[in-house]
Amino acid sequence: MNAIVHDRSAQLLMAVDGLGYDEARFRLERAALVIDGPPDLDEAHQALLLSVVRCGVRMFKAGVFLGEGLSGRITIGLERPARLRRALQDLGAQVQTAPLDAARLWIGADDGHGAPQLRAWVDGWQAVISPRPAEDPPRTGNVLAGMAAGGLAVAELFRKTVLADVRACRRPQALSVWGANEPEIAKITRLPRHAWLLGLGNLGQATLFGLSLLPWDDPGEATFVLNDADVVGPENLSVQILTTPAWIGRKKVRAAAEWIEARGFKVVLDERRFIASTQPGQNDPRMALVGVDNLDARRWAAASGFDLVIDAGLGASGPEAFDIRLHAFPGAQDPAAVWPEIQTAGRKLPSSLAALVEQGRLDMCGAMTIAGASVGVPCTAVVAAALQLGQACRALETGSCADRVDLSLADLPRASWRQMPAALYRGPAVLASRVA
Repeated sequence: MNAIVHDRSAQLLMAVDGLGYDEARFRLERAALVIDGPPDLDEAHQALLLSVVRCGVRMFKAGVFLGEGLSGRITIGLERPARLRRALQDLGAQVQTAPLDAARLWIGADDGHGAPQLRAWVDGWQAVISPRPAEDPPRTGNVLAGMAAGGLAVAELFRKTVLADVRACRRPQALSVWGANEPEIAKITRLPRHAWLLGLGNLGQATLFGLSLLPWDDPGEATFVLNDADVVGPENLSVQILTTPAWIGRKKVRAAAEWIEARGFKVVLDERRFIASTQPGQNDPRMALVGVDNLDARRWAAASGFDLVIDAGLGASGPEAFDIRLHAFPGAQDPAAVWPEIQTAGRKLPSSLAALVEQGRLDMCGAMTIAGASVGVPCTAVVAAALQLGQACRALETGSCADRVDLSLADLPRASWRQMPAALYRGPAVLASRVA
């Protein structure tokens, strides 16, 4: 019974396709992914590959398998100087023969080997996925675009392989983590040296991962306030990219702090809930990166006196699992208009959960817990975190960023962006470290 309550992956399929639990598990357990690419990858494509593996091992239950390429050393972030292939195995990737029906992803814009279903690459600030090679050589990219491309690729292949989405892997899709009027040169020149991270679940852990990929000269110059009151549970294993079984039962903020401190950063722990009276103190970060699903906390954070708040929200229901909405403050709307009070009616139990209750495999309390819980996938959080950090870097460089982004990974051409109406009151140098 507890296994069903904690099984967020099966709950997603039950919510999206209306499957019974056993059929959902059957689909998940058959899903495998093979990743291949050229022997040596540049930094942007290393970030892409690491993102694919971190998401893929949680979503493709039959395993993530490495092709014959993908050698060399890691040269990005704070994982170096490990051998790339060894690092991927440490994250859960396998080197033995993959199932014949495994999905196949090629890292790079060229034709690839082994008839890949999808290719993923980076073009400047843009993350690109396509069933076909690039028509023109792509520009040199950066790690945030690579991170987003990794999340996009996993989402596309999961939708095709597990969700049987007929639209998946049939057309090119691209997403800029900068937005309109991106610079021709994609080098990241300013980094957030002080930030308040509110929420260390699905999105917050993806943001920590993204911060670890950035080109720090000295990570010890950065201090992050980690703010979360929750405890890690078994249900977090399949959706939160840093969570391991050893984290279960621990405070999220303490486990996450150990992970980021091991990479050289300084942290301040805050295990209190963010409430209406919470405000940054004189020595606290002036930038907040918010990733929580509590509407009150999001309103309070946006109005609490930070110089810049970038809030990323993920779709909470099965049909919305690949949706992202980002808001930045100060912006064109105030927090109360962005997140109005919503009156919720009584929730009807889905037929798939009602069947489990009737069979005695789930009690009513467990069924209601599942029905009221958010359903998420790590690939969406990884793309959202890349967007969030991309807009942070854009604000630090230019003094402005997008104040609203609305998109679905399933249909990127319909994404909408809105520019912040005025530059930030305080200059970007107040918040940033310069990259040499």
